[in-house]
Amino acid sequence: GSIDCLQAWKRIFKKTKALIEKKNPKKKWDFIESGIFAQVDAFIQRCHDLLEICDGQLQFARSGSNLMIPKFGGSRGPEIVGLLEEIRNSFRKSLENIRNMDREKILDVRSTKWHESNNVFKNKMKDLDLMYTNAIKFAFEFVTTCLLYTSPSPRDRQKSRMPSSA
Repeated sequence: GSIDCLQAWKRIFKKTKALIEKKNPKKKWDFIESGIFAQVDAFIQRCHDLLEICDGQLQFARSGSNLMIPKFGGSRGPEIVGLLEEIRNSFRKSLENIRNMDREKILDVRSTKWHESNNVFKNKMKDLDLMYTNAIKFAFEFVTTCLLYTSPSPRDRQKSRMPSSA
């Protein structure tokens, strides 16, 4: 998308510059590339930041999918589910702060408001990541065996695996 397009434009610029200078060494393009590409690079970074937020929605809020918070059995089950719900709700609150920004400022690379809001968001994501790690450790702290159920394969549904003498 946008990232690939802007990176391609930069490559084309550099290739064109090199070809012009190769063809006529006396004609140099005396453009300061950092000045030309500063806002382009900032916009590319902004796009990466927004993609990270989208990834966070999948990881922390389970948005964009039909996935629900897993159910845990045992005496710790409700507590584990509560921790995961707390993580999801905390993420949604942080995301709401980003959504409440002036939409024009989100893509304006000259706006400092984005940097402030995004830094707060990223720090919260680090906290949520640690909370997730702790919730997983807590969930499996006393587990000695784990049974994983998988659906039978089509081959298993067609044939009986039992010996004929059974």
